[in-house]
Amino acid sequence: MSRHNGSHSISLEGGIGLIDILKIILKYKLAVLLTVIVVNVLVAIYVFTVTPMYESKAVLRIGNIGNVENVNKSIQIEDSQELVRRLKEEYMLDDGSEQGAYLAEASFNRKGAKNIIEIKALGESAVGAQQFLNKLVDKVFAEHTALFKTAIEENHKSLKALSEHRDKYVDLISELDKKITSLDNDPAHASILVLEKGEYLAVIPEFEMQILKLQLQQSDLYTKPTLILRSPTLATYHSKPKTKILLAIGFVLSVLMGLIAAFILMAMSIIRKKISE
Repeated sequence: MSRHNGSHSISLEGGIGLIDILKIILKYKLAVLLTVIVVNVLVAIYVFTVTPMYESKAVLRIGNIGNVENVNKSIQIEDSQELVRRLKEEYMLDDGSEQGAYLAEASFNRKGAKNIIEIKALGESAVGAQQFLNKLVDKVFAEHTALFKTAIEENHKSLKALSEHRDKYVDLISELDKKITSLDNDPAHASILVLEKGEYLAVIPEFEMQILKLQLQQSDLYTKPTLILRSPTLATYHSKPKTKILLAIGFVLSVLMGLIAAFILMAMSIIRKKISE
């Protein structure tokens, strides 16, 4: 079947080829052009009237506290997954909060260093996003610093208590040595004291081992405070909307919609012709 209209001839037999598509576009070029213009204008209106959002980024390294039970495995000051969940619950509210800024994303590397947390905030101004993220990061840093100091203080107390207990046993052994030396004429009593001294001597290595573990736990190798690896950044250009991308997508969609409009008009024309015949 073919359709003729003036100088344009559109053949539909065996499907539509490239030449047929070009003929359809030329025949309905006004509809195609209007569709392209309208869609692009609407996209441009959205892009240039929507409130631009600026992004600020920060990176934290979650600190560790040495583990007495397993010195080869430190304990995070706050579990990375728990911290991410807590931040999202407390701050991820796109409700036009303070300075029009809110938490956009908080994540950690599940396959790599899980103690590295990246935090992103969005705001209606670059300064607003940065200030919002500064407050958030400072709060987390202050909380972790307090937890870190508390853990260090507890470790110091434990270390002091163990050292005092060890020193008491050392003093007891020293006193026993003096008594044993003074009992040359009473070997039976001296032998009892020697046995008692042996019991004390057996305990001291246990204290020494626990003290060594605590000292190792407090070393920089296993005990590290939370650090701000990257302070909140100040954006120089808005991150939303993606102007160039949206305009490009809008143009492509407008062309497709123009083609669809041309085909619809052609189909309606054919239907009207059949009805009239």
